[in-house]
Amino acid sequence: MSKISIIIPVHNEEENLLPLMDELLPLLLQYDETKDFEIVIYSKR
Repeated sequence: MSKISIIIPVHNEEENLLPLMDELLPLLLQYDETKDFEIVIYSKR
């Protein structure tokens, strides 16, 4: 099984991260092929 890496660059997006995770996580967990994943949230300050 391949590992999926999702990189999310953010800038002043704090209020949107939870809604994004609420949508993204169920989709990733829905299929066996996408259950091995990592999510990297990157903010340059």
